[in-house]
Amino acid sequence: MKLLMCWYCGEYETVENKDVDSKRFFHDSCKREFDKEKRERLKEYVQLKVRVMHERALRLMEKQGASLENYYDESQAVLEKAIEEPTKFASSPEMMVAMELLRNEVRFKPEFKRGSRRIDFLIPDMKVALEIDGHLHQYKLVKDSQRDVEVLSILNKDDPGWEVVRIPTKRVEENIKKLLPAVKMLSEYKRKTRKENNGFMPHGNSLREDKHYQEILKM
Repeated sequence: MKLLMCWYCGEYETVENKDVDSKRFFHDSCKREFDKEKRERLKEYVQLKVRVMHERALRLMEKQGASLENYYDESQAVLEKAIEEPTKFASSPEMMVAMELLRNEVRFKPEFKRGSRRIDFLIPDMKVALEIDGHLHQYKLVKDSQRDVEVLSILNKDDPGWEVVRIPTKRVEENIKKLLPAVKMLSEYKRKTRKENNGFMPHGNSLREDKHYQEILKM
């Protein structure tokens, strides 16, 4: 038997010695209250994080000189969606992308899951799987290329013509207005290149593809 203090109410109780040395002790009723408060704090934290990300997205757009009065409705829509489903946008640049797509009336599905993979933005009308890459992706070129191959094999299975387009967050933060022209240009270029090379992206076409082929050659 041991005399232990409840971590919630601070009162002591004598309990049986059942692996309690490495764990905090709670009365049963106190544990229920503690877990309830923990869930509420987590919910508040997630909402605060979403609002901070949203504010940063707007500040980045202000820094670019974007006319934010043209983005008000889109900004509110993204914020409401993010509060309702906090996993839909992983960063401020992703929120910026969502606002820009909405402003241009481009249909998209954020955090779209297909198979075991999640895509940042699925854009059906353009047949583009858009990925917004943070700076750490520069160290995952091979892994990303392998992932792109898997995503394309899934998307193109019943509906050919899909392409994966990767835009670094740095470019989004520099000029969000260049997003759609860049997505269109890159996706069209990749389709044209594949058509000219029997459906494949040629060796050396880009650093990312080149790294992927080098890794394959080592296997």
